[in-house]
Amino acid sequence: MKTLRLSLLLCATALVCAAQNPGMQPKMENPADMKFINIPNVPTCLTASIERGDPFKEPFTIFVRGTAGCDVPLHFHSAAEQVMMVGGTGRMLMKGEKPRILRAGGFALAPARHAHHFTCVTACQFYLSGDGAFDIHYIDAGGKEIPFEQAVPAAGRAPASH
Repeated sequence: MKTLRLSLLLCATALVCAAQNPGMQPKMENPADMKFINIPNVPTCLTASIERGDPFKEPFTIFVRGTAGCDVPLHFHSAAEQVMMVGGTGRMLMKGEKPRILRAGGFALAPARHAHHFTCVTACQFYLSGDGAFDIHYIDAGGKEIPFEQAVPAAGRAPASH
């Protein structure tokens, strides 16, 4: 009976989502089929495949791969974001919380403008979704906003295009 109720709930949720997003098209994809890009103002040790939405204009879902040791210094986003670990190990520190190790199946929610820091302890993969357009604001330990170039060492930045 529980399975039937869960199935009905999932179906109802899918119908509501489809009704709210009439232009949305079905999509199924495996990581081997994805096209990965660098994300502006994000360390180059992370690459992403856009799975839903235009991350720079609207709510989105992206699949992210990071190398071992890849570090995204203390930052926040204007919109809330969710991290859903697929593989590897990540370390997440949220302002006001103790750091947590996230493994496959792990989940984290960073409310809008909530400072956090993420490191791939091992090579890691995760889905990242946001309830608004993606932006990233780096901050120092005192909470003052700092430019990308100050937050991320030169080795972690893409070469400037001419």
